[in-house]
Amino acid sequence: AYSKKRASEIYFSIPITVSGLTIFVRTDSPVAFDYDDNNAFAGMTFCSALGYTFAAGFQPMLDAGKIKLDRISDMKSCFEFIRLKRGDALVINKHVGWNMVKSLYKKPPYPVRALKEHELSVYHLAVTRHHPKALQILSKFNQAIEKMEKFGVIEQIINRQLAYSDEPAK
Repeated sequence: AYSKKRASEIYFSIPITVSGLTIFVRTDSPVAFDYDDNNAFAGMTFCSALGYTFAAGFQPMLDAGKIKLDRISDMKSCFEFIRLKRGDALVINKHVGWNMVKSLYKKPPYPVRALKEHELSVYHLAVTRHHPKALQILSKFNQAIEKMEKFGVIEQIINRQLAYSDEPAK
């Protein structure tokens, strides 16, 4: 994810796509689908995979000790972490999250449900500023992305490879 801190070390391409980060909870979670604010999660333990950026909107609560964060090896394990009641929630791209749910649990009823989109996440190609051809790589990549966007190719790829279903909240 782009940040001013990372931008000092990394060049970012133009945005490839924007997708909503969604919070997944167990089906028996007391948090409403359209919760009012992040305080609905006070006292909960979130799971995130190593290497993933945790949702920026929760950082103040994490810093204040109002929520906990457990980092484990991968996001599929986070879904199991939630299902087994070792944690309460996870934040993930809605497309990837629903694909993982369907891959892990095969068919409804699923042991987890998604809440409303929490925040938007912008996806870029990131190239270290130390790479000798970083700017050349980004220039060619950006040109290709612009062409693909013009012809709707990015949307087609997302729909084909990351198709998801907005499962209704229970």
